[in-house]
Amino acid sequence: MALSNFELALALSNLIGSALSSLGSGFIILCYVFLPVKKHYRHLLILNLAIADCINATTNVISGSVVLSGGPLSQTPACIANGFIEQLSVQATDTSILAISIVTIMIVTASHSSSWTSKSDKNKERFVVIVCIYTWVMPVLTSFIALGKGYYTAVSGNWCWLTPDPVYVRYVLTHGWRFLFIFIEIGLYTYLYVYLRRQMKVRNLVSTRSTPHSRMNLRSGFNDLEQTSGSIQMDECPIKMPCDQPSSPYVETKDNPTSPRIVLASLPPHPRDHQKQISRMLLLNAYPIAYILLWIPGICNRLVEASGHSSRVLQIMQASTQFVGFANALTYGWNESVAKSLRETVMQRRLQ
Repeated sequence: MALSNFELALALSNLIGSALSSLGSGFIILCYVFLPVKKHYRHLLILNLAIADCINATTNVISGSVVLSGGPLSQTPACIANGFIEQLSVQATDTSILAISIVTIMIVTASHSSSWTSKSDKNKERFVVIVCIYTWVMPVLTSFIALGKGYYTAVSGNWCWLTPDPVYVRYVLTHGWRFLFIFIEIGLYTYLYVYLRRQMKVRNLVSTRSTPHSRMNLRSGFNDLEQTSGSIQMDECPIKMPCDQPSSPYVETKDNPTSPRIVLASLPPHPRDHQKQISRMLLLNAYPIAYILLWIPGICNRLVEASGHSSRVLQIMQASTQFVGFANALTYGWNESVAKSLRETVMQRRLQ
């Protein structure tokens, strides 16, 4: 069955987004698995997200290719399978991003009284593995519920998914949870922004009172940093924190011999470097923005469909949701450490 001009444009725009997301997330998976990147438990969270994105994008590439070659999808066993994988993977992306947000807050705000800093590296890794497993619990449950109820069917786009009738199905199983997660993420990253701004003020105050004789090498103080209230970790930094920057000194102040020792990681002494590092830390707040913005057109289109209407403009704009995996690969997966490791690997192979 030949596609109309509108259907062809819709299918191509969705397929391009799905293909980029499949390649981007797949590339991140390969980098994290095969490149000699310094392993860290946070990599498990990124890898978990990339796997969910890759599954979702790849299945949409397959269904999109079927649409281009054979016309609109119909409710067949293949469509039901596609809908099941779509629901499973797209909700796993939602829960994975929420998990990254929560663990990021835990790491950045860790203090001597925090249960997080008291854990050994092995226990931290075990904890993150459990978190990754739990991110798939809800997707598995909702996917099988929809399968048992026979809710999967062809929908607007290049894929099969939850039926628009009854209206509540999509919101009970997917959209309602996505709204909740987005509000939680906005709240968490707003708190993180305020927290980091306060830390910057404290560091500025301590730095102005310090003397050259009070500085020591940060490398010898990593353990102290992890146990210090209010310190922002540099060695165990959260997703895309500036871990790869040169070591900075930390400040030890003893203005009052009877007062507790204050140990804070000082920023690079040059004001320009100081602001650069703070700006990079505040980029943590931008991580979920691309994910949220790319989902807005898709959510709006589903709301219009729930009202019993359709909008060609929103159907085209809904293709933005297919770029979520690509955006996640850039914001969460790609960083200086991966880029450096990739360059070194390529250079070594050329020299062999």
